[in-house]
Amino acid sequence: MAKKDKKSKKGTGKKSAGKKGAKKGAAKKQSLEPKPVKIGKGAPVSEIAHDFVAMFNARAGDQAIWDKWFSKKLVSIEGFGQQWEGMKAVKAKAEWWNANNTVHSCVCQGPFVGATGFAVRFTADIECKADGKRATVEEIAVYRIHNGKVVEEEFMGQCPEM
Repeated sequence: MAKKDKKSKKGTGKKSAGKKGAKKGAAKKQSLEPKPVKIGKGAPVSEIAHDFVAMFNARAGDQAIWDKWFSKKLVSIEGFGQQWEGMKAVKAKAEWWNANNTVHSCVCQGPFVGATGFAVRFTADIECKADGKRATVEEIAVYRIHNGKVVEEEFMGQCPEM
């Protein structure tokens, strides 16, 4: 009977727990081969990027570009540390900005295409309606793509020297 007890104790998981511990300590071999980047279904990044730049420079307008390429769940991030979530909030941000500034010209350069999105460079001649000050502003915008739509945009401006 004593032998059966020992055998049944072996089957209680004590020994297999020891085996699991040994496997955890063993070095797992990691593949050094590249893996494909997946961004879902829909138009490829390069198509969206080139069409975005063409539409912008042809003055198609924000609404036409948003309707064609942007997700309704868009997140927009500004360089000063704030973000807007959802197309309704992004449109409100754009309306506020346009109400407070006059854009005399704006050119979009690029695109600079990556695996998960693209970037463009905007150069704009802007006038602040409140004080009449006019300036040339440059910023980089990075757009992240998922399922053929822009799901996130981030604007990066020049940082003054410290």
